[in-house]
Amino acid sequence: MTPIRIGKNGCWRLLFAMLALGGLVILRIHCPLAGCEQPPQYLIQKTIHYQFVLKNKTNKTVRNARFLTFAPVQVTSSQKCMDINASQPFTMKNDLLGNQVMSFSFEQFPPYGTKIISIDAMLSMAEGPNCSDENIEPYLLSEPYVESDDESIIALCDTFDTKDPHRLPQELFDWVAQNIQYTGYRSDEIGAVKTLQTKKGDCTESARLFVALCRAKKIPARTMGGYVCDDNCNVSAVDYHNWAEFYLDGAWRVADPQKNMFINRQSHYVAMQVITQTSGTQGFRRYWVEGSGIEVKMSS
Repeated sequence: MTPIRIGKNGCWRLLFAMLALGGLVILRIHCPLAGCEQPPQYLIQKTIHYQFVLKNKTNKTVRNARFLTFAPVQVTSSQKCMDINASQPFTMKNDLLGNQVMSFSFEQFPPYGTKIISIDAMLSMAEGPNCSDENIEPYLLSEPYVESDDESIIALCDTFDTKDPHRLPQELFDWVAQNIQYTGYRSDEIGAVKTLQTKKGDCTESARLFVALCRAKKIPARTMGGYVCDDNCNVSAVDYHNWAEFYLDGAWRVADPQKNMFINRQSHYVAMQVITQTSGTQGFRRYWVEGSGIEVKMSS
């Protein structure tokens, strides 16, 4: 069946007209993606709270301990980090992708001592994507766990023959969402190729497979890490989630195969990390601690 291409409002008018006629009509309707906002608009205010408990499990003073964690990404097409408050002094390091790493230093951590780090991040979110003019070339490259140049990835991509750049991301997304069985969280990382082979994975692997397929089709895409929050929220370790973003018509757009969300509820996705090997802040996801005997737990 040939898709009908009509404007966004026209899609809704046609749908309502069909419903008003009564009866069941099965029709595939393709609606073009909306353009990006220019100038950018971030109109939805949101605060996320997260907390870590650090404990020295030894009977010795730990000197020069250090704790690292992410603040929300500085700016994306749907998010702007406005302010960060923490219960302990910190320094901030930003990388070229907009990732922000908070560093907490403790010159002397006493035996069996406890430190509580509470963080509040104030965000301005956008429901629709804002325009972004950043360098997208790194998001077209094959890299570990996103093996877009692998023969099996390319072979699958060759089965998608649409020439419409607006339809193609949706078709790639639908394939991943419908064919990859969610297995729950797994601690090991297997990457896009093995996910394609096994047809199983968690949110990380579904996102990476979608990203690999996009890159193989010359669509810039990247894996994101963070939290899904409808409103202000307290987040914990079990809330951490991975999804994808792809770049089209000048903006990054959310694609979450595991939750079956495609360019929907973008203001709910709080990005804590752009995950790619080109960043200088890779090596951990939620946090990192330096200091023998220091145990960390993320609490709600």
